[in-house]
Amino acid sequence: MALGAPPEVGWFGWDAEPHECSRDADIVRTVTDRAEEICGESGQYIGGLSGLDERFYNLYYDIPCPTVGPSGGNTHGADEFLELDSLVDAAQAVALSAMDFCGIDA
Repeated sequence: MALGAPPEVGWFGWDAEPHECSRDADIVRTVTDRAEEICGESGQYIGGLSGLDERFYNLYYDIPCPTVGPSGGNTHGADEFLELDSLVDAAQAVALSAMDFCGIDA
């Protein structure tokens, strides 16, 4: 860029294909049931703008893979945070869901 020339803006960021997981998939029902049991309330099915790794399973391998995680805010920002109690809840939901799905008694 020459001195005095206007700046050039280019996107060099990351991009991914959109994806979704069927609410009727066995793993989605398992995770939903366990999360609702642990949290004591109904969950939400929401979309997001995150590029999470489950996209590979959903898009390229035909393996249903939902996302479950803690509550927080300012995702990927300078002041990103999560609520610690929700981290414990999410960890329990993931662990118990994996055990259920694999047929392991708690």
